[in-house]
Amino acid sequence: MPDRDDLTLLRLIADNVADVIMLQRGGVLQYVSPSVTALLGWNPDELVGRSPMELVHPDDWDVNATARKDLQAGRDSRARFRIRTSGGTWLWVESHAQPVAGEHGEEAPGVLSVIRDISAEMDAEEKERRQLQRIRMRERMSTALAEADLDVDTLLNRIGDLALQDFADLASVGLVDDAAGVLRQAVLRHRDPEVDEQLEAIRDTVVRRGEGLAGRVWNEGQPLVLLDVDSEEFQTLVVPEVRPFFQTYELRGMLIMPLRVQGVIKGTLTVSRSAPSPNFDEADVSLLREMADTCAMALANAQLHTQLQQSEAQFRLLASNAADMVLLLRDFRIAWASPSVARFGWKPEDMLGTPTLEFAHADDIPVINAARADQEGREVVRLRFRFRHGDGRY
Repeated sequence: MPDRDDLTLLRLIADNVADVIMLQRGGVLQYVSPSVTALLGWNPDELVGRSPMELVHPDDWDVNATARKDLQAGRDSRARFRIRTSGGTWLWVESHAQPVAGEHGEEAPGVLSVIRDISAEMDAEEKERRQLQRIRMRERMSTALAEADLDVDTLLNRIGDLALQDFADLASVGLVDDAAGVLRQAVLRHRDPEVDEQLEAIRDTVVRRGEGLAGRVWNEGQPLVLLDVDSEEFQTLVVPEVRPFFQTYELRGMLIMPLRVQGVIKGTLTVSRSAPSPNFDEADVSLLREMADTCAMALANAQLHTQLQQSEAQFRLLASNAADMVLLLRDFRIAWASPSVARFGWKPEDMLGTPTLEFAHADDIPVINAARADQEGREVVRLRFRFRHGDGRY
């Protein structure tokens, strides 16, 4: 450890290096090198006599507490933290600190710190983290959407889970109810179980086009980005039903994306972060936009599949009660047969998978093939042919 006789030499060195050198005793700065002006904008005299902790970002106090324990134990310490500039912004720095002895060699603890700018390194690390996050999110999207298959409810829950994985504290998916003319909450959840219980009071909230924030996105069709939210102003932007919840929710930022398919808004995807989570940035906005586009297409496919299933179920219900024989064909093979085929000597299950031509009279096959070839663009094709009865007659 350097003693007091070395301080003159240290001062000479400090006055001529780019890194900032600080000497503190008793928790108060006694010396700050001139390079602090170039790095942080402070004049050295403005800092001498102050506690260095006044400059450290509150979220990084724990890091500095660990470093102080090392110094008190007589060990050097290294720490990364944010430090306040004279302009009020925050700069990432790395500090290499070591304990120094008292004036006459006795243990009167002091700390000599060398501080360097690592903002470029942190930016590079953050960029790499974002890239990895995008890769993970894409992988999760592919897996989640594949596992959800074409079930709408399963898909919506997968989307909610996906948004909460390392991305948001609160996630919501709203779906447009065209018949009622409202946007309904299909998914609303928070990663904290206790907060999630509080959401129960607003899960049934609906908004009309243009109402509140989600209704505004539905109406305008444009993403909504709210960063550094002012809590009082935010209360004026949301519908009255949700205001009590957000009065106790320390909102940092909120992103709302339209779920758009072929120009039509199918719903909205909302994510938010609250303290102490960091706020969203442009990379987050870009990532959520990509996620919303992918989820919108998957949702449209799932909804279409559900509609087709409902239509097919209705068709089968009608056909099952019809006296005429009804066959559902796929690739000209029988995929479903109505119970009325019993009139022709067949059981529905015995016909499944069989090519339809096997039930036609050989002399009528050319007529059937000609009708097939000419059916493109026609909704209904009518033809007459002889159908084989279960006992072999036509």
